[in-house]
Amino acid sequence: MWLIPDRLLTAQARSIDMDCYLNHFKISRRYPVEISVKCYSGYLYAEQPRSFVWQGGEREIESVEEAWQEPGKRLFRVVTHDGRLFGLCYNEATDRWSAIDLI
Repeated sequence: MWLIPDRLLTAQARSIDMDCYLNHFKISRRYPVEISVKCYSGYLYAEQPRSFVWQGGEREIESVEEAWQEPGKRLFRVVTHDGRLFGLCYNEATDRWSAIDLI
């Protein structure tokens, strides 16, 4: 897992809740990016992400490999139709989604 010293994080990266990623995903050297997500919401909001916008293009999610909750957060490890692996995090307090491409 990459440990990124706080002094190296930009203000935007700090605002996207880096601990969501550092504690749970083996991440690349890239920072999380705020995204928009289309998701299935049944009993709860954000039960399962279906697609998200990444670098200007919509990525359809092929499968959710893992999903779990923490206080105030929902986390997902997903595979897109083109085979890429991403970590998605929904922060309930800020009502924002963020993503990072995984190794």
